[in-house]
Amino acid sequence: MTVGDGGGIDLRNGGGRVHLIVDLAGWYVAGAAASVFHPVVPYRVLDTRAGAGAAPVRGGELRDVVLAGRGVVPGPATALALNVTAVGRGQTTDVRAYPTPADSSVPEASNLNVARGQTVANAVLAAVGRDGSVRLRNSAGAVELIVDVAGWFGPAGNGWDISWPQCTARGATTSRLPDGGAFAVIGLTRSAPFTDNECFAAQWAWANTLPGEPMVYLNLNAPGVRDSSAEGNRVWAEVCGTGTPTSACGQAYGERIARYALDRMPRVTRHGGRPQVWMDVEGPYANGPFWQVGDPGAVAVNRAVLQGVVDVLRAEGYRVGTYSDRASVAARDNDWFTIMGQWRLLQMQNWVFRSPDADPRTICGAEHSFSGGPVVMAQVQPATNPGVEYDVDALC
Repeated sequence: MTVGDGGGIDLRNGGGRVHLIVDLAGWYVAGAAASVFHPVVPYRVLDTRAGAGAAPVRGGELRDVVLAGRGVVPGPATALALNVTAVGRGQTTDVRAYPTPADSSVPEASNLNVARGQTVANAVLAAVGRDGSVRLRNSAGAVELIVDVAGWFGPAGNGWDISWPQCTARGATTSRLPDGGAFAVIGLTRSAPFTDNECFAAQWAWANTLPGEPMVYLNLNAPGVRDSSAEGNRVWAEVCGTGTPTSACGQAYGERIARYALDRMPRVTRHGGRPQVWMDVEGPYANGPFWQVGDPGAVAVNRAVLQGVVDVLRAEGYRVGTYSDRASVAARDNDWFTIMGQWRLLQMQNWVFRSPDADPRTICGAEHSFSGGPVVMAQVQPATNPGVEYDVDALC
């Protein structure tokens, strides 16, 4: 609804007498501070009538639904366009949809008012809350809830990939940072697991000032004797020994990477939540990152490392995605295929890169997915911007 003169709106009743209740869900602005709306083919994220553990939502019960960082909605999304349906099974009630808070606070306004036995649907605009989620609360009785995503709002403009190359010096805790930007992904580690990005704290504090929620990425590998990192070699030797590595030891190594990261993982300033974590799968390069290659079981070991990281992070409530180079026309000459083979992870988000390119959105399409999962973010390294500066990211 457009705001009229004096910043107000008019309400008109056509006949009789009615009581009016007006709830404010948000507002739109133009200009640099604006968010961009991304419509999607509607898809269902919750149906309490179906699936494992299906059960109605009881009176006073809460359901947190993770939306940003899942499916096609990227982590920096600021709000969701939802269709929420409630099927009343018990007494008259109301349902409230709101950004998952860091405390137990409940908004005064309701989104759906449901009489016993009634089915009510409503369009809901909900900001993203803690851990990328939206909270649903039923006030009384029992209701079935169905939630469909129709689109998402994200910060206008591109973001940045920032890590140890932007530290002012080796071992320094200060960093060179770009001007502006919509969001940022900050590297927690320095090229390889078990090594810290020394200026992470400064970079993370800056990232929390940008419009979109900041994210973290981790460098992964499966080193063996080829790794130049003494700490990586030490951990690998502990779990894999010096013989031919197995999937079991690869899984254990991945779990160690995740636990190392968890001890250093920051909180998102907004809502005090956990950041989305991207796992960097690229190489193998002569100077790292190192992966198992050549042996017929190499791909299985590499996959086990990634699986170990995913299992630990998800058990701790983190949203995870993978970063690698875009799928090529041949589909067999990119890093993902070299390291992971034809591993299809259809439910895991993709962050794809290409170097160089003029516009990262040219690689946003599903045809560029390296693992079959949705492409939600794309990165390029402009030809005029060397890697020691800033890679450019775009939400897809």
